[in-house]
Amino acid sequence: MAVKEDVIAGVDAFFNSTYTTTKGLVIPNVGDIGLSTEGRELEVSMLFIDIRRSTTIVDAFRRKTAAKMYQSFLLGVSKIARGNLGELRSFNGDGVLVVFAGNNKETRAVKTALQLSWFGVHVLRPKLQSYFAKNQQLANLEFDFGIGVDTGTVLVVRGGIRGENNNDLVWVGNAANYAAKLSGLRDENCHSFISPATYNAMDSCVKTSGDGQAMWESCRWNEETVYRGNWLAAPPYPLMKLPVPVRPKLQLTAVRPPSPAILPVRAATPPPAASLAALFRTTGAPARRPPLSPPPSLAALFAANAPVRRSFLPSPPQSTQECSPDLMSVLMDYYKDK
Repeated sequence: MAVKEDVIAGVDAFFNSTYTTTKGLVIPNVGDIGLSTEGRELEVSMLFIDIRRSTTIVDAFRRKTAAKMYQSFLLGVSKIARGNLGELRSFNGDGVLVVFAGNNKETRAVKTALQLSWFGVHVLRPKLQSYFAKNQQLANLEFDFGIGVDTGTVLVVRGGIRGENNNDLVWVGNAANYAAKLSGLRDENCHSFISPATYNAMDSCVKTSGDGQAMWESCRWNEETVYRGNWLAAPPYPLMKLPVPVRPKLQLTAVRPPSPAILPVRAATPPPAASLAALFRTTGAPARRPPLSPPPSLAALFAANAPVRRSFLPSPPQSTQECSPDLMSVLMDYYKDK
């Protein structure tokens, strides 16, 4: 049969047939589903991660340099996803689709998103920024990426023609498309966006921090509620410990040796004041207003003042020697405003 007639007959066969579907619990491989009108229905969480402005980067790089970026990106995504029992089902160079099925699929997908944020910010970005700095077309560009996660029912079918490498699985349903669209949302400090279906089903260990801080913030997109997050965690992920918010504009170094899985959050330069009392004396607040008694400890200030509380990560330091310069600025403003 000629190609023309073969194509027409094949299309007619699909549209004139009834699909046979079965329920599944395990993510299928290509060989598990036939090249016919059969499919597998699954409840899954799907994660999509995408390199932003990848075309600009590749156009400016030599091919071998671009290959280094892609291979490093795919290596990190694959290792982290597989460590959380995710299955990689689509490689598009600058984008990867990861599928999670079974118990705790939402929690494992979000945990993967937090770890991929760590990988992108603290592993891949420093490597690539050294190349960007030497490239005139990329000198003002910062390596960035987006992650989207959605949960729902998908129909898995096999598309293409017979023969090795001529067919693949197709994931039909809103979850894959929605995850890809969420990964394309842009926010200055947020890399990860998740759907309400994912947020409502995931475990509290990836919803709130160890000290009760909300790790996700609701926002509106296309008249729908989604959740954005700027938290990350290095593998292995200690589920009940605090990940660290992404602050790309600050150079973060450690004052105290951090836990192996928790990123450093405080700058190394100590502030000049050694105590709250000393800080209080340097602000000049008593000269302008009736004298105030400084809080007995940073913990007391942390408990009483919301703006200051938001500056502490993950818990209030015990002395001003452990405060970062930006936190010292918050403390100074707190006293000057009294």
